Amino acid sequence: MSQVSIAATDTQSAAGQPASAAEFVHLAKTLRKNKLLDDAEEAVARGLALHEESPQLAEQVAENLMARENWLAAADCWQELLSSEKLKTTPKRLTKLLRSLRRANRLDEAAAVIENGYKAHSQNGGFLQETMLVATARSDWNRASRAWRKMAAIPDQIQKVSQFIQWSIAERKQGNFDAAVKALETGLLAFPGALSLQNEIGVVELDRRIEAGEVRRYEVPATIAPEGSGPALDVAGICEFFWDIESRYSLLTWQVNGVFPWPLVRMHLYYRVTQLVGLFSPPHPAGQQQIREVGSDGDGETLNAWLASQEEKPRLSSLARLRDRLFRRRTYALLMATRKVDGVEPYCAALRAELDKETLLLDRPFNGTITDSALNLSAVQDFFRSRYGRPEHSLFPIDDRVLCHHIRGEFLNKLGVDPGNIALACQKAIISFIPIRHGAQILFTANRTHTLFMTYAYGANNQAVVAGARDSGAKIVELQHGFISPLHLGYSWPGRPKVPYTPDQIWGFGDFWPQTTPLSGRTRWRTIGAPYVRDLAKAHAGPRDPKLAVFTSQGVIGQKLFEIALSTARMRPDYHIIFRLHPNEALEPYQAALEGQLVPGNFELSHRTPNIFALLSRAAIQIGSFSTTLFEGMTLGARTIVMDLPGAEYMRPAIARGDVLFVRDVNELVEKLDQAPLADNPQFYYAEPVKRLL
Repeated sequence: MSQVSIAATDTQSAAGQPASAAEFVHLAKTLRKNKLLDDAEEAVARGLALHEESPQLAEQVAENLMARENWLAAADCWQELLSSEKLKTTPKRLTKLLRSLRRANRLDEAAAVIENGYKAHSQNGGFLQETMLVATARSDWNRASRAWRKMAAIPDQIQKVSQFIQWSIAERKQGNFDAAVKALETGLLAFPGALSLQNEIGVVELDRRIEAGEVRRYEVPATIAPEGSGPALDVAGICEFFWDIESRYSLLTWQVNGVFPWPLVRMHLYYRVTQLVGLFSPPHPAGQQQIREVGSDGDGETLNAWLASQEEKPRLSSLARLRDRLFRRRTYALLMATRKVDGVEPYCAALRAELDKETLLLDRPFNGTITDSALNLSAVQDFFRSRYGRPEHSLFPIDDRVLCHHIRGEFLNKLGVDPGNIALACQKAIISFIPIRHGAQILFTANRTHTLFMTYAYGANNQAVVAGARDSGAKIVELQHGFISPLHLGYSWPGRPKVPYTPDQIWGFGDFWPQTTPLSGRTRWRTIGAPYVRDLAKAHAGPRDPKLAVFTSQGVIGQKLFEIALSTARMRPDYHIIFRLHPNEALEPYQAALEGQLVPGNFELSHRTPNIFALLSRAAIQIGSFSTTLFEGMTLGARTIVMDLPGAEYMRPAIARGDVLFVRDVNELVEKLDQAPLADNPQFYYAEPVKRLL
């Protein structure tokens, strides 16, 4: 215990008696308020040692358990105290019992407590609030709505916008649509202009129309759609489904708040559906987490300081260096990829060698590193959201909700999967898109940027940067960073419509990619080659090993490919088998999977080092399902086999050309391993690099 708490518990009364139970209770409350939970527990223990029968100190045991979020023990403690009548059953204590039971997921017991105490305590706001939360958790909407109405009758009990929404939900779930709207209108009287309440009125109206038969009701199926009842549940079939609904619902011209939401959520929905049907795993979860953990608020603070200097017009001497760093005449801006090979972002390396030092650099940090003199894109985007985000950006009209309802229905009926609340997904994308677009326009206009070069031009936040740059008058050039395929929904737009937020040009690896993929109609292609492949391979050049086979993982099918690689090592001991993780995959899950197994001596995990190009330049054979790495390996002279795993459809054009061998399972792989072909013309995929880019 701290010196303060020790002194307090050792205090004696004027008569020389030990501290009273009340003094220990006061001390415990004070320590708990200051988040000194260990000290609070010791204070209670000392108090109980002196005042064993004190119900007030026993109550502090329950309070400490709640502070620890030990809800199960807290619930037992409250029940014992109140049932033994050691403490008076006040509304406040009953509410704490209910909260502990609810958080411990003992909902039936909580409901019984409510039933017994409702008459006596139904005018108490805290008891009613907890009654509502328990009822909501049990989907007892009748009880929840009654509790909300009681609370509304007590002055100053409902004080948050979210509470009015929860009240409305309780009414709406029972089909009390007028009462649900009334709850929201009551909230608007208390919080005029609260757009979340206005949006919720749209949600109620949609449910009312469905109930009235004005809008079709769609049921969530118990299982995925049976074979033959809709598109095939493979990558090609799901892509066909997307293209079909885009055409029938005119989704590429649909606007909300001046924004085209469908291109922003297209890839998000695709990945969600492919995961729901079991084709893919979540893409690179470890990498995504690392990307978000890197970076600081420094760039946002720098931007804020510059903007404040412009708005408030103070003397600029103290801010001159910040201003000069961010806003000067820069012909080019460059937004780099997360991938680093030997510490270098490979896709932009050749371009950076030609750009001058005044180029505005934006980096997507990964593994704790950010390029010198570059702005942290994540921090800048967070800043734009906080500075330029407005409540009105969240408005989502009822007609657009109805459209999203029908789109969701298409997923349910045709694919048998629930993509979730599409209206909410679009709404969230728009809320982020608008302020990032506005901030990007200011940034590129102030820098007088002529051309923005970038990787990853798809995805809502990246598309916001594209839109902002275009608003500033800049040309957008995407540098190819990976796989472009007729089945990649970041790039493939059948019929080549002029899709919003797509780049003006793509500078790509070879002629193969645009010949097989219908790009956006506003995007032109320029083949520039990929000098980084050969340059990075040469840096670690070594003789080719005729018995080295490398499995190249892709996060979404990594686990499946890993099992095949391990089996191959066992069945072909004459080969050295390396399973190479995608750079964004975490090594630990694969290491854990090997524990307790008899791992063959010819099997090896590889992660980030040596660089993949050095590895493929030495490998005789590479095996995968789909990835840019397979084409990079072809360029470096590796023979290629594609496994029949989700995403293998991406490789169909190369399979048709005879440049790769397609096998259906591990047995066929083992049998045909020595038959893997060399690509006839690897320059078709990865051309010789142009001499100059600019």
